[in-house]
Amino acid sequence: MRGGFTGYGMRTEEKQRLDSVGTGLMAGILLPAIAFALYTVFIQGAGVSEMIQLYYDRHVLSHVVSLSVIVNLGLFFLCLRFNKDRTARGVISSMFVYGLLILLLKFVL
Repeated sequence: MRGGFTGYGMRTEEKQRLDSVGTGLMAGILLPAIAFALYTVFIQGAGVSEMIQLYYDRHVLSHVVSLSVIVNLGLFFLCLRFNKDRTARGVISSMFVYGLLILLLKFVL
């Protein structure tokens, strides 16, 4: 059924394009940043750059970044639930990127 509809209103090519490592990598990198920004603005009531500077000054920025990556766990299991295995691989890859960032924040900066 090449190029046809899958019955859910989305073409087969579109579904395959959404199931890619690149899509998962982008979503896995953006989702924790968005979650951090939403938490900062709506819960803390401060600007994002102010809070990043405050966390950096208190030497807890690596801890906060680690906690923000937890939202990727939900995204990962959601991808597995809907059989988006390549997207799930991208989410896992983004966690390794965040891991390197956390190591950098913890031991270098």
